Amino acid sequence: MLRLKDRNKSIPNGFCFYLPELKWHAPSNFPSFTVVCNGLEAVIKANPYLAKKHGWPTDRHGIEDWVDAYNATLCAKMGWDAYITPSGGGGGTLPKSQPPPHSLASLAAAAARVKELVAGARSLMEWDDSGEDGVPRDQAQSRALVCSTCPRNEKGDWTEWFTTSAAELIKRRVEKVHSRGLSTIHDESLHVCTACHCPLPVKVHVPLRWITKRLTDEQRAKLDPRCWILSEK
Repeated sequence: MLRLKDRNKSIPNGFCFYLPELKWHAPSNFPSFTVVCNGLEAVIKANPYLAKKHGWPTDRHGIEDWVDAYNATLCAKMGWDAYITPSGGGGGTLPKSQPPPHSLASLAAAAARVKELVAGARSLMEWDDSGEDGVPRDQAQSRALVCSTCPRNEKGDWTEWFTTSAAELIKRRVEKVHSRGLSTIHDESLHVCTACHCPLPVKVHVPLRWITKRLTDEQRAKLDPRCWILSEK
């Protein structure tokens, strides 16, 4: 099992933790490892029934282990190898208990999804930074109409998909795109595509080549058959 090399040294974007059963996020603004553990401990103690049901650790060492494993797994998936080490080295006092096995599997899946989210958002940001014009308004409207009724368009606050800091960045990017006069009548119905992991209010304005440059075969296979990415190609 991977561990953090130093719990006193923040990882990129800060230590984080997400408890999906309660939709609880660790505090934003680069909290310390201790602050994240304190918050998670308070949430677990306030929900003993759920803790027992889902097998959450309830002792301090177990909670620290869980937070450590969550962040170490994220670092591994993101390629931040300088922050992690195999179990038994670094990381301060090693916890006495192990995090629930099913939770580690979910952490790996979550970390993989985060990596895809970052890649999807990065393509759109690169286009925005390039200063290149968006697609014609009629084309954006047509795309937005398709996305607004697509089963891959999943509702939810940005923080349902991205870390708090990344969600704020995505929000600012959407606002920047709108400030360029790029919007559609369907914007309120556009959220995040669960196939390519892109924020749709921005994506519908982006020239196709920026979108397909990081689109994997696996993501392409998940696209709805009606997707404009497939028809435009």
